[in-house]
Amino acid sequence: MNQQPQESPELIELAKKFDAITRQVAQGFKKQLELARAEHDEEEIVRNQIKLGVLTAARGMFAGSYRQVMKTSPDGNWSEV
Repeated sequence: MNQQPQESPELIELAKKFDAITRQVAQGFKKQLELARAEHDEEEIVRNQIKLGVLTAARGMFAGSYRQVMKTSPDGNWSEV
């Protein structure tokens, strides 16, 4: 018989912490991006767009892995930062 894994409180807390931390980091990248745009610094704009893209991809990989293992999505909207 194939049993569905149970979400433990620790796993739920891990997902919440990862979500909170990556959103906080993304806010910093967004502020840097706004500043770079205000200063018309094209190189810094691209750097921060890349940082946000990598962070968004990492969040997607975490949510996808969670979904594969637990057969359910972690709480929250993982497609946005």
